[in-house]
Amino acid sequence: TQLDETTFATLPDEEPADHGWVMPLLGKLDERYKQALLLRFQQELSYQDVADTMNVPLNTVRTWLKRGKEQLQNLALQHGYGKEWI
Repeated sequence: TQLDETTFATLPDEEPADHGWVMPLLGKLDERYKQALLLRFQQELSYQDVADTMNVPLNTVRTWLKRGKEQLQNLALQHGYGKEWI
């Protein structure tokens, strides 16, 4: 199971600290993956807008998002957030 837009879209519109398990685990990711994920899912930017904001090629953003989601999924499972969260 992969994390996608619905994973973040179902989070309440509150301060980042209130997002429970997501924000602490995002903090464990490589900074570039974390920033790409936050821009894409929290700020709801398109892939191209994330690329422009981060000043990197579009395919780099695609790679970072894929790797970031995979790492976040693995961290969630390692920290006891079962498949119901993913």
